[in-house]
Amino acid sequence: MVPVTVAAASLVTVTAAAAGTASWRIVLRDADERVVHQLDAQDEEFVWAGQTRVFPFAGGVSAGTLSFEAVTPVTLTQLQCIAADGSPS
Repeated sequence: MVPVTVAAASLVTVTAAAAGTASWRIVLRDADERVVHQLDAQDEEFVWAGQTRVFPFAGGVSAGTLSFEAVTPVTLTQLQCIAADGSPS
């Protein structure tokens, strides 16, 4: 798990090392380990090695954790949580 403080998130990007299909869960927890937001991705296809996919993500946390939990085997080259920019929708 990675310590994280983010007022609000809007996206998560996942970059796979190899082409294929994978399933995972990304969980944002507060300092007391309560789940603030969970993204379940099932059977997501990466067409080529190094492809980055973008997924909507919501929630904010102070001194919490962000964890990536693989449901099927997958090797990542990057996992990125992108904070909301504060602009009105």
